[in-house]
Amino acid sequence: MKPLQHCHSGLYWSLFTLCVLTLTAAYGDQKATPGEGRLGDSRTIQELQTDLDDLLDDERLQHALIAAQVMSLQSGEMMYHRDADKNLLPASCAKLFTSAAALEILGQEFVFTTSFFLDGIIKRNGEFIGNVIIRGAGDPSLSDAFLQEPLAILEEWCDQFELLGIRSIRGNLVGDDSYFDQVPFGPGWAWDDMPFAYSAEVAALSFFDNKVVLKVRPGDAPGMPASVSMEPANEYVSVRNFVTTIAADSVVDITPIRALASNVVELHGAIAWDSSAGGAARKERTFEIAVANPTLFTLHLLKHSLQRRGIRFRGSLYDSEGWGDKIYYSDLRPVFEHTSPSLKHIITTVNQQSHNLAADMLLKTMAKESTGEGSFDKGAEILRGFASRHGIAPESFALVDGSGLSRLNLLSARQIVQLLKAMYASQHRDVYIQSLAQPGADGTLAKRMRGSRAESRVFAKTGSMNHTSTIAGYVYSRDSEVLAFSIMMNNSNAAQSVSRSVQDLFCMRLAGFTRHPAKPDGHHARGKN
Repeated sequence: MKPLQHCHSGLYWSLFTLCVLTLTAAYGDQKATPGEGRLGDSRTIQELQTDLDDLLDDERLQHALIAAQVMSLQSGEMMYHRDADKNLLPASCAKLFTSAAALEILGQEFVFTTSFFLDGIIKRNGEFIGNVIIRGAGDPSLSDAFLQEPLAILEEWCDQFELLGIRSIRGNLVGDDSYFDQVPFGPGWAWDDMPFAYSAEVAALSFFDNKVVLKVRPGDAPGMPASVSMEPANEYVSVRNFVTTIAADSVVDITPIRALASNVVELHGAIAWDSSAGGAARKERTFEIAVANPTLFTLHLLKHSLQRRGIRFRGSLYDSEGWGDKIYYSDLRPVFEHTSPSLKHIITTVNQQSHNLAADMLLKTMAKESTGEGSFDKGAEILRGFASRHGIAPESFALVDGSGLSRLNLLSARQIVQLLKAMYASQHRDVYIQSLAQPGADGTLAKRMRGSRAESRVFAKTGSMNHTSTIAGYVYSRDSEVLAFSIMMNNSNAAQSVSRSVQDLFCMRLAGFTRHPAKPDGHHARGKN
């Protein structure tokens, strides 16, 4: 792209945004009388369609595949469409299907229960001889995405052992993760994503999002090794630090490496020295790294929490596969349970924060509760059945995971809008809409569309992958007409910021749309936002 053209394009969008805000202020919040003008003035709709076409025709996106659709949920009118039947990568907009299906199949008040059992005896001196069995059931909420202090859960569990009078354990900690199958990654996940927390292993017994957080800070002077801290502190994951401190004005370049099925993380690269405040304040870089075998990671953290409490542990840690023997719970002593928040709260985190692990745990949970097999394959069957019940032909799309990480997923803009329409008509409407992100609020839209009319009128799910950007949800127009929309951008070599800017202007135009524009001096007011 030529620099001059780029300058003109940037000026155009600045003027366009100013026009949106000016017209928003001029028109005010006009309300439509219920049932009035639902088919709308054809000239007004044509102006909307022209404006939306102009937005999506941005020359910076000329090489991208773009599909979009807008529907009025009051009238059923198809207000805009572009290649709406083409299947494209939905990225995290796949979570719209996962969360909707979970509400229908599991119910808003569904909770996950992690259960503790004793297989042995507690002696008078407080020594427990036998095995402690922790039965996982797919709870995604034992993490900092849901709890301010997830490590406090471990302390609560230790409290329960103390209440039982246990002062030492001579036996094993067994994590029963058989509620799900033993396939930790979804079909079509990228292998180079797997070391990172957004692509963490899916297990029925999970803790802290199956990740560690590494914080890298510069050393005391250039040439010194960087310092690395890890949260939660543990010996399950080991870090090999090869990061050096370089001059303050240098470019930071740090690469974390973790081999598949390994819990050894190597950090390579350099971090710039920070001389501010005499070195007391240090700039840091943070990396979230997935762990291998989340069940053993959970048991490891619990073991060390017990030991810090002074509860001695002599034994080994086993997951279901390592334990091997079938566990007969009718023969065991149940001692306590941990219960998650309700599903309606969990899907809010799934959709607003685009929480991949929780979405895939929901998928496997639906499969387990419906078919007895907690797997990606059965979860995909559940989604196909759900879609079919809502008028979406199961052979017309592909969803193979719950998070949207897979590049084997395919959806069309029309199918997404059809889902949004179905959920708007369902008993779960309010919970579903409130689970979506809003501009200026916590979530993936926190920094988008702020200060515009869209800030209080858009409820949406975003999605992004390399060369892919999507957004879909609901917009309340200036007349408070509810519009369902979907925008899908694939195969784009433009920056994500460009795609998001166009999407934001699209949403702002919908939020400013009215079927009853002001008519100064008796003339119909044309106002392209």
